[in-house]
This record gives sequence, C-alpha cells and structure tokens, in this order.
Amino acid sequence: MHDIKRNDPCTCGSGKKYKKCCASKGSDNAIQAILEREVVSVQSELLRHAFSYTEFSYAVQKNKSKYNPPESMKESFCFFVGVWTLFTSKVLSGKTALEQFCVSYILNLRPVVQEIVRSWIGKTPSVVKVVGIEGRDLVVHDIFSKELKDIKIIDELMEIPKQGALLVGYIVPFTADVSTFFTSVLSFEDEMADKVEQFLCWKFTDSAAEASAASEFLQERFLDLVDLFMSDRELDSVEAEPHACVSAQAAAVVNLLEEKVQSEDMPESVIKAGSTLWQKYYHKKQPLIKNEKIYAAALHYLLVDKVFPVYRRTQKATAELYDASIASVSSRSREMAFVLEEELKELCVK
Repeated sequence: MHDIKRNDPCTCGSGKKYKKCCASKGSDNAIQAILEREVVSVQSELLRHAFSYTEFSYAVQKNKSKYNPPESMKESFCFFVGVWTLFTSKVLSGKTALEQFCVSYILNLRPVVQEIVRSWIGKTPSVVKVVGIEGRDLVVHDIFSKELKDIKIIDELMEIPKQGALLVGYIVPFTADVSTFFTSVLSFEDEMADKVEQFLCWKFTDSAAEASAASEFLQERFLDLVDLFMSDRELDSVEAEPHACVSAQAAAVVNLLEEKVQSEDMPESVIKAGSTLWQKYYHKKQPLIKNEKIYAAALHYLLVDKVFPVYRRTQKATAELYDASIASVSSRSREMAFVLEEELKELCVK
C-alpha cells in the first residue's frame, strides 16, 4: 500500500483531500488525547498538592474520624473524604484546597488546562443514571435536576458503567458542553441502583424544608451517604428507622452538649433530656447542620429555660459558652421551642 500524500483524495471516500479530512481528524484526536492525559494527571496532582498542607490533612483526618466504615472500605472511604474536603472545606486561609491550587500552582499548567481546573471551583456532588453509552462517552440523567449531561470518561483505568447504572460523585466541566468525573465515583447497578435512587429521593424529600437545592443537600450529606453506601446495612431498614441515618454532625451536637453540661456540673438527667429532645427535633426537621455549636447552644438554652430552670442562664451566656453567635442561638432556640412544644410540655410535667 503506497503512502497517502496530503493533497491526494482521502481514502475514506468523502471526496475531500486527505489533509482536509482524515489527516485533520487524526491530528484533532491526538490533541484531544493529550488534553485528556493532562486533565487526569492534574486531578491526581490536585490531591497531592492539597495533602502537602497540614491544615488540609488535619481536616481530612477530622472528617474521617466521624465515621467507622468496614475495614475493607476504609481506604476507599478515606479517598472520598479527601475529594469532598478538597471541594468543600475552606481550611487554607479561607480558601478550599482547590481554590488555593488555582492561586499558587495553576500557572505551571497550559492555559487550556488552567481554564478547565478553574471551572471546577464550587462544584458539588451529583447523582446520575446512565442512559446512553458509546465507547467512553456517556449520556447521563441527573435524578434531581432531570438534566441530561454528556460525560466523557478520560481516565483509561476507570471501568465503563453499565446502561442504567447509578453514579454518585463529582462531575466537573471538561470541554465545551462535555463534563467528566473527578477521579472516581460510586457505581450501583441493577436492583441496587433502583434502591439507592429511591432512598436518595426519599431523603431529599424528607429534608427539603431546609435544603435550598439538591446540590446543597448532596454537599452537606455526601460523606454520610458514602459511609452508608459502603456499609453492610440494608437501605430498606434505614428507611424504616428514622434515627438510623442520623448524620455525624447530628451526633456531634449531642456530644458537644454533653461536654458543656458536664463542664457546668449539671446532672446526667439534663444530658438525657437533651438527647431525647434532639432526636425528636432531628426526626421532625432533618436539618442541614452547618454549625454544630449553634444547635448545641440552642438546645442547652432550651433545657435550662424550659425544663431545668434551676440552672437557668441568659442566651448571651449560653452562646458564649459555646462560642456561638447570640443572634443565631436566639433564632434557633425559638424555632426549636416551636417544633418541640408538645415534647417540652411533657418534660415539664414530669
């Protein structure tokens, strides 16, 4: 077979010259492959750069310590904690590790890669179902926004999911209208995909009074959900038990209340009443907890104001005890008192 010259007719039969047809496509494919390798590489470099900061490593360890995944899943869980912390935790002088990377390191990259990485700032987790597959190109359907998205799998080590698979993780911009996965995602297939989708829709509906959008819900609950999905627990049993999926932040509220109550030499009955009230409140409201101190302080004030008046203290003093905003504690305690009106009456009668 003789070599094709650039001005020869293209062998594909298009009628165009080779240089204007398949030669150009081959060049475009090569450029695309280079870009894909660079973006895969920078995703790994982002995490390495983030872990070079003591503050980031500490934040990951702190977030990880709130959970106890199965031994076989601990490494995978730690990876997802790192990814979530990278996008979410402003631990580097008020910046996330991703934002800091875009300030201090990004100039080492080609301009086109810089633009791609900057577009990842502020992204939140997604839950999507695979509705189309062509090679390593996917069409997915977001179960909350109902949007269709084009996804390209650029990491050659990542397995191509099945049709109908449910994917949970970070989807970030890549080129034009095409997105890609940030490193890895959780994948569920067949019956499990349906169960996880139903469970997530149920949890979102149950907490919608506090969540302004699905993106906020997923950002706040991402680690709770990953921990649950990596556990051996059946989702059906979690739906049947209102308190079974209490988030780590929710547990932290009770722990903080217990710490402060003990520091004030108050009896165990205060802690017990506080735990009961908090479980009732959490079940009713399913709050998205951004600051545990505010909820713990509001609960503490409610207890000493309504149930144990012998230990009564002002809202200001209570807020200061927890290093929380007085205005936030005041607002939250009023809301709690309204939600828990019947429960408070029962405790006061006792």
